Amino acid sequence: MKRILYFLPSILVLAFLAFILLALGNPSTDPQEYLAGAGILLVFLISDFLLFRKLWFGCIPGALLGAYAIYYGSQYHGQVMDERPVGAIIFVYYAIIGIII
Repeated sequence: MKRILYFLPSILVLAFLAFILLALGNPSTDPQEYLAGAGILLVFLISDFLLFRKLWFGCIPGALLGAYAIYYGSQYHGQVMDERPVGAIIFVYYAIIGIII
């Protein structure tokens, strides 16, 4: 049960992407947005799999995604949601998991 916590970010991102796709239908006509979401999910899965294998450096890709979300949230692009709190949570989560392993 403890090892399933390594996959928590991947599960949450997958649930969020599934909700967006199912609730809103096809909200975007730009396929690059789907590729970006799939890429983020892939990086989370790689990071979580490395953490599942008890490799400490598996926290690096996840922490980099968190740092990128913090940086992107500090830029104003007219987005509705601010990414800084989510990025901080992701960064702290992977930092703590990396220290524990």
